[in-house]
Amino acid sequence: MQEVIAYIRQHGQKNTLPKGRHIFQMAERATHIYYLTAGWIKIGQEAEDGQDITLSIRKAGDLYGLAEILANTTTRIRYAMSLTEVEFYTITKEQLEQLLQQRPVLWKPLSEMMARRLMETQNFMRVITNLQVPERLAWFLRQFITYKNGRTFVELPMTHEELSNLIGCSRQKVTANLNAWRKAHYITYERGKIEILDEDFLV
Repeated sequence: MQEVIAYIRQHGQKNTLPKGRHIFQMAERATHIYYLTAGWIKIGQEAEDGQDITLSIRKAGDLYGLAEILANTTTRIRYAMSLTEVEFYTITKEQLEQLLQQRPVLWKPLSEMMARRLMETQNFMRVITNLQVPERLAWFLRQFITYKNGRTFVELPMTHEELSNLIGCSRQKVTANLNAWRKAHYITYERGKIEILDEDFLV
């Protein structure tokens, strides 16, 4: 996979976008793949009834936009939107195809990555469908834990409103749960940054 990333960095086009912009949209022609070097993005889909469905969150170091390209689908069936200011590189479908023709061994890591993504998305949808709001919120926070100087943090560059949209509940429920956890001394938090004081409660 590192060979693919190195190729994109060397031959791709560098881009930046502010928060809240579409990187690609549903029904748009699938012409590029993307490598995120800074920031966070949301991969989503709009249902027929207009409901917005979050499929995954991608952070710096992730490749995205590959599904339709590898499936040889003409148009996008999902969209990508920046949750923060983002920096990313793009290469064209033709460039990727040329690389894979020259280095067919790269098909294996790409296929493995896409299989993992599929399982992650299925698990995410299971969580959203079957768990109660506190469990959903705890599960989501676990996905973004980082450790610094012996302390445990969750750094989420999004508001309570944005977080509520991701886990399928109201903003008030997100705020109420975070306040309850803070009162119980499980967490401390400021906008965009949560410190986990008792990691066991997330299990």
